Amino acid sequence: MNIHLLYPVLPPVVDGIGDYTRCLAMALADQGPVTIWSNQHAYAPIERVSVRSACEIDRPRRMGPLAEAVVGQAPDWLVVQYNPFSYGKWGFNPALPAAIRSIRKAGVRMALMVHEPYVPFTDWRSVVMGSWHRWQLRALIASSDVVFFSIAPWADTFRRKLPRKRVEHLPVGSNIPNIHAPRDLARQALGIEDDVLVVGVFGSAHPSRRIGYVKHAIDAIRVRHPKIRVMSIGTAGQVLRQQLDASVVLTDTGVLPAAAVSAHFSAMDLYLTPFRRGVSTRRGSFMVGLQHGIATLSTSGEHTDAILSDHAGAAFMLSEDGDVEAFARQAVVLANDTAFRNRVALEGQAFFERRLSWPQIATQLVQVLRETDARPKSPRILTESAL
Repeated sequence: MNIHLLYPVLPPVVDGIGDYTRCLAMALADQGPVTIWSNQHAYAPIERVSVRSACEIDRPRRMGPLAEAVVGQAPDWLVVQYNPFSYGKWGFNPALPAAIRSIRKAGVRMALMVHEPYVPFTDWRSVVMGSWHRWQLRALIASSDVVFFSIAPWADTFRRKLPRKRVEHLPVGSNIPNIHAPRDLARQALGIEDDVLVVGVFGSAHPSRRIGYVKHAIDAIRVRHPKIRVMSIGTAGQVLRQQLDASVVLTDTGVLPAAAVSAHFSAMDLYLTPFRRGVSTRRGSFMVGLQHGIATLSTSGEHTDAILSDHAGAAFMLSEDGDVEAFARQAVVLANDTAFRNRVALEGQAFFERRLSWPQIATQLVQVLRETDARPKSPRILTESAL
């Protein structure tokens, strides 16, 4: 099966979906030829993956050559990685659905991977923006043979709205490679003593993250663990420093290369990654803790997938979003009980390998595409219910 992926940017540009596209392509390359369509002419080399650029995918007036270029390569499938904001200012690009429609009419099977569907309606700006986001998503779905969503609650919602479409849940994996650095060597390289409890934070201080929960958990842990070090990887360190007591030892690494992120994770004892509305399978930063065998604590809420809820308490710990005291109590339990913390860490890593690793995600994707290939091609559906 010859699979092509579409997304405007790739590493070294810092973009989570660009990283996702690269990692997915490398995993798919184990199963057949893979091509990525991107804006970039300069990108980090991707072994066994071809990268092509026909136009500026995120500029509506320059997308004309895309359909002809893709059809000329005759792929079996084109998988569009979609977040509206990645394809145009304010998430508006009417040329994108037109190009996808042309490619589908030419006989190429289409799959849409939705990382974020649209902004919710909260004020007049979001009503305007969200309305065209909904139109754009509806148009893309109409030209797609199968639609994937990065979290199960979204897939469930759209499956009910789109009974004539195949709608599937496809998780996001970790964009950080595990270099498998032994804990003692990782700590030695970073100058961390063995009896120091290292609590990790990874990512940004985006409003979707509960940085205040981290502060509350650290304060609770310090009662029993005065030799504690907080390790912040990414861009949240400055905000965290403002919230933590001045006596807390904080290592703020800033943004690091992927291999260095892995090495720093290997030095952690406990990883805190709380999210508003709950963690979900679109949160690659959550996956990194499981991948590296670090006991991980997050929050549960309306976005939390059943696959995560079912494994909470064994492969990782979750507290209800909105209950900061419960989050702190869970953190204290993991900090105080080394044996339990190690069991959670090992089970989390095993769960990651079984369900959330890139080979598993790629296999799941290919299986759905093959099953869809076995069915006759249906015409575009123009009367789907409003999204």
